[in-house]
Amino acid sequence: MLRRFRLSGLIFALVLAAIAIWAGGSRAARPGPAADRPAAVPTPAHRAPDSAECNQITARGIDRQMNLHAGEIMIRCGKAPGGGVAARAAAAPAGRPAPAAIGGGDVNAITGSETYPAVTQSESMVWGNGSTTVINYNDSATAPGNYSGVSVSTNAGISFTRLLPSPFTTGHGTNYGDPILVYNGHLGLWFAGDLATGCGGQGIGFWTSPNGLTWTPGACAHAGSDDDRESMWVDNNPASPFYGRMYVSWNDFAVGARIYVVYSDDGTTWSAAIPVGPASPFVRNGQVTGSPNGDGAVFISGHTESSTDTTYLYRSTAGGATWTALTVNTYIPAGDTNCGFNAMSPIWRAPEWGQPAVGPQIAGQNVVHYVYAAQNGSDPGDVLYVRSTDNGTTWGAPVKLNTDTTTRAQWQPSLSVDAQGGVLASWYDRRNTTTYDYEYYGRVSTDNGVTWQADQPISDQIIAQPQQPDPNVVACYAGDYNYHSANGNVALITWTDGRVAINSTNQQDVF
Repeated sequence: MLRRFRLSGLIFALVLAAIAIWAGGSRAARPGPAADRPAAVPTPAHRAPDSAECNQITARGIDRQMNLHAGEIMIRCGKAPGGGVAARAAAAPAGRPAPAAIGGGDVNAITGSETYPAVTQSESMVWGNGSTTVINYNDSATAPGNYSGVSVSTNAGISFTRLLPSPFTTGHGTNYGDPILVYNGHLGLWFAGDLATGCGGQGIGFWTSPNGLTWTPGACAHAGSDDDRESMWVDNNPASPFYGRMYVSWNDFAVGARIYVVYSDDGTTWSAAIPVGPASPFVRNGQVTGSPNGDGAVFISGHTESSTDTTYLYRSTAGGATWTALTVNTYIPAGDTNCGFNAMSPIWRAPEWGQPAVGPQIAGQNVVHYVYAAQNGSDPGDVLYVRSTDNGTTWGAPVKLNTDTTTRAQWQPSLSVDAQGGVLASWYDRRNTTTYDYEYYGRVSTDNGVTWQADQPISDQIIAQPQQPDPNVVACYAGDYNYHSANGNVALITWTDGRVAINSTNQQDVF
């Protein structure tokens, strides 16, 4: 069965690439049940804590960084627990209902062998070009030391192959994840990036590929010592004055933790780092996106991290050289616990995070879309949508996208928009469970965000809440974001999924 949404008079096939496909396709090869998997191996040993490193945690903002290198340091220095099973299992409510078959054919992108407990794969960015879909994600398979993973589909998301060993574990020293990925139509190349020691200690390194399958180490976009939480976008409109320009934004904790951005037209030479956000208060880099309409506009979302968050949008119409700060809204961020970061029980950090995207213009002005998650009274999280019809300058009232009447959580939404104004918002959702288990839900607009169809499940079953058993990764972690995109009129959707058990432990896969 193929479920399709008709957007703007076109078929908006939800190819859930890496992703749940709502088409019946064959599942990619993967080892069988837990009994067929490799036996448990001894817990990897961390190197001894470095007293100088531990003494610099506050000065370097390591306790505020969200990358896996910072997590390793916090674990070594005794400031945060590493992953495991017993503590998480004791905290979870009992009585998970049997999975409900909704129909579909969800596709697991994590193929190939696994060695427990290094089985955490989550936090993804997905991009497509033609029939090729690539997903870059965090993968603890070779932790400690490397956290990169990549899976590729050459049949429009019907099946995926996880590239083993990851090509991103060589060429730039140690890879600490935080995945970014685009296909540059002007250059005819894929660009995938992560935090890497070979780029200044903890800067941003790239790998390139002509086909998504074979990768070569590329340039360092930024040589930094404490870069964190980068994001990426490319201007693929030939009519744009900045056609082919790629943008990377991040928080630089070596320079006041501000948001910075660099750009490149060839992927080899990158601009100097340009400050975007304020030096104070702290604004967390969110996601960078841009206009598909040929005007060259670029946007970076960011939000404060406090009991009441403010969302900012930084806009450039000068190819990234200069930026204007715009205020989107204020809200109480989603979440019901804290694990060093605001969190949704049991281990979902940063549940309020959302994603911006840009749709077709109205009266010569870009329509900018943004989704996020906020508390609502006794409800720990609802998914809200706001829209600007004047290039991000002013914003309409928020619209709640999840229509359930429960007080069960929805969190960590993502967003994609196609060139015809087909908008797809998606998120994690517990409306149909009384435990920590969840579904992945979505809602579609066919008219550039003016009206919305009914929200409905994307995943084809209720998903077991995954644990985080890898001791090299902080215990409170299930992926901090998923960056979605559109390939033509096809929405590409990834999420963290816990349905596959290894050694009787529901662990994190990218679906």
